Amino acid sequence: MKVGTDSLILGSLAEPVHARRILDIGTGSGLLALMMAQKSNANCTVDAVELDERAGLQAETNFAQSPWAGRLCVKQEDIARFEPDARYDLIISNPPYFAGHDDRTRAYETMGEQRKLARLENGLRIDDFFRHCARLLANEGCVYCVYPHQRHNDVINAASDAGFFVDQRWDVHNKADSVPKVSVYRLSAMASVTQIHSLTIRNEDNTYTDEYKILCQDFYVNF
Repeated sequence: MKVGTDSLILGSLAEPVHARRILDIGTGSGLLALMMAQKSNANCTVDAVELDERAGLQAETNFAQSPWAGRLCVKQEDIARFEPDARYDLIISNPPYFAGHDDRTRAYETMGEQRKLARLENGLRIDDFFRHCARLLANEGCVYCVYPHQRHNDVINAASDAGFFVDQRWDVHNKADSVPKVSVYRLSAMASVTQIHSLTIRNEDNTYTDEYKILCQDFYVNF
C-alpha cells in the first residue's frame, strides 16, 4: 500500500508526547503507528488494528524492521470487535474517505481491491469510526484523523453525536490558491473553541513549501 501525503501530514501534526498508549485504527502498512512510535516517549506502546490480512502482515514486517519493534503491535481484527485491556490516550487514523461510488470523484476506479477496502467507507462509516473512538479513548485522551474537506459537516455531526469536540483543524491546500483538499482534526471530549489553521503543500513552481518541509522534515529523507 502506498505511503500517502495525507498520512504523512496527519502523523506530523499529531502530538503524542504525553501518551502512554496509542491506537492506530486501520493501520495499513503501519505508517502512522511507526510515526507515533518515533515521536512518543520510550515507555509508550502503540497498537495497530488492521482488518486486511495482507496489509497486517506488511505492517508486522515494517514494525519488526524498525527501531521501535518492542513497542509496536499489530492487532489483526475488525475494530468493531476489538476489546483492549485498557483505553488509549491517543487514537490516530486515516479512515476510509469515500462514502461510496460517488460521481464527484473517480479516484476509487483506479484502486486495487486492497486499497479500495481502505478508502471506501463501506468498511468503516464516519459515525461508526467516532463511536468506536468514544469507547476506546481514555477520558482525557484525544483523536487525530483526516477526512476530505468536502465531508466537514459529516465529520462534525458524527463527532458531536459521539460526544467529541474539535479542538483544532488544519485545512490542507495543494497550492495557495486551491480549495482545501483534506482537513486534519484533533478532537477530544472537552468543549473548546476550534483553532483553525491552514497548510499549503506546494509552491506555484510545484516545489514543496517551507511550511510543509518544516512540518514533515523528520520523516522525509530528501528534506
